[in-house]
Amino acid sequence: MPTYFISQTALQTHFGSAGHDVIANNPHTLKNEIYGKSGWLIQPTYIDEILHQLQGKIINKLPTAKPDTIEIVLGRSGTIIIPQRALTIKPSPLDDFNGRNKEMFKNTIRELFTSLHDYTCVDMRTSRGNSFLLHGLSTFFIHIASSPEGTKTSPIPDTIWGIPIHTTDNAYECTWQGLPIIDEETGYVVAELFDNNNLYIHHNIVENGSELENKLFRNILIHTIKLLNMGAKDKDSYKTSAMKYKFSGERLKYIDHCKKRIGVETSSLTGSVTTRKKEIEQLQKDLTKRIREAQALEQKLNSYTSKDADCEKNFGREFDKLISMPRVIKVEINTRSIIVYTKKLYCKHPQTKNIHEIGKFKITIPTSDGGSVKWENLTRKVDGHQSNQMAPHIWQDGTACLGNTQQLFPALIAQYEFSTVAMLAIDFVESVNITDSAGKHLNRWPIVTTIEK
Repeated sequence: MPTYFISQTALQTHFGSAGHDVIANNPHTLKNEIYGKSGWLIQPTYIDEILHQLQGKIINKLPTAKPDTIEIVLGRSGTIIIPQRALTIKPSPLDDFNGRNKEMFKNTIRELFTSLHDYTCVDMRTSRGNSFLLHGLSTFFIHIASSPEGTKTSPIPDTIWGIPIHTTDNAYECTWQGLPIIDEETGYVVAELFDNNNLYIHHNIVENGSELENKLFRNILIHTIKLLNMGAKDKDSYKTSAMKYKFSGERLKYIDHCKKRIGVETSSLTGSVTTRKKEIEQLQKDLTKRIREAQALEQKLNSYTSKDADCEKNFGREFDKLISMPRVIKVEINTRSIIVYTKKLYCKHPQTKNIHEIGKFKITIPTSDGGSVKWENLTRKVDGHQSNQMAPHIWQDGTACLGNTQQLFPALIAQYEFSTVAMLAIDFVESVNITDSAGKHLNRWPIVTTIEK
């Protein structure tokens, strides 16, 4: 013998909270769930006892997902019983969503509409747009994703009656000519009932054929049945009360617009914050560099203004070093430079050991920042790596290929160590790198056997 299943929703619709208490408190019922539908299991042996307590009767029997369980629909004793085959559901509209869980939606309709004796047929269609009011003898029309006059511009909230909604599509607008079915928490108009036989559900509630969609569909039908059972005066009162939600659609649009604007601004601000942080990081690095430079300058300034500093003595000692260098003939001073004249300078070939005479030089050392040391060969110019070179590594214009020592001269000049600059400038002339493209031309300078002292 199969087990009976009583749906909690159907019981609540026909018997209210009192019917719920009768079933829930009966020791022979077991709370259970079938296909996402909550209710109670009961053995047929005890059904008469429950019917007696409810003053009701079985008005329909429906198959369930479990072969050994039958769902029974209970109605009050005065309810007109319509045989199951008398309530037909036109199949073609449900084919629009590829038959995904088609029977689940059909069973929900049978469960809730069988007890409504005014209808023997439910025509369910996924209109996906505006559709006219339909009329048919004892037929109830359900239009999915539709509205008699509205346009598809209404945003759908994330939840309806607390049920998550998984869609990015918009819904059709309510016309406010019929009886709106409203989720009061969000103010969203889920559906609209016209003429007691046309229900317009404003978004595609059967898009995925999911249990959540069926749960929402069930809620809509329960609200619809409540409206169908109202008298004319109650319907007028209901519609008047519902009008306060007339602008809820615009409210949702406003919220949706603001959320999108915030999203755009958030993206822009995120980029700006990232840029500013990078700028701050660079400014901090620059600031650290400037602080160190300021400290170095301050130390230099202190050395100049120190009470112990004897500028004349130090500078005099530096000049004496210059003129006492063995290869220096004389030193001249002008407002922008120190000019050092040398004896003949020589360079020894590291492989052949030959001594090449480079010549006498005039070396100009700048005394201010921004200048560079210049060499002028007063004896000869030689075509080496380039034409008219002063020395193997010194070009026609007096500049040199200094390599790794390029920063050394400016640093020494800044410290007023001019004798060291002169010594390095002389050593540079007398040094050669024969593996270098310029240095390998040393043999262009004349070979001598004796060196002038």
